[in-house]
Amino acid sequence: AEIPVLEESEEYYLNRKMFLRLGSDCQKVLRLFLRKVPMEKIMTQMGYGSIGYTKKRKFLCKEKLVAMIKADTGYDELTN
Repeated sequence: AEIPVLEESEEYYLNRKMFLRLGSDCQKVLRLFLRKVPMEKIMTQMGYGSIGYTKKRKFLCKEKLVAMIKADTGYDELTN
């Protein structure tokens, strides 16, 4: 089934609104990751001590964002 454009824009707005509620470190890590910046470079830019920690931070930030989106009242309206 086709998804109406309105729903896509609502979903984008919700995702962006939640993204902007993340801490600045999480925002930066996820932006770099989404731009396909290599983990080594993200580690250096963020001042992290290891690749493992960098990957863990990226994972935790992404999980936090997903949880915030799912907890938002607008999410239920978009998925039902």
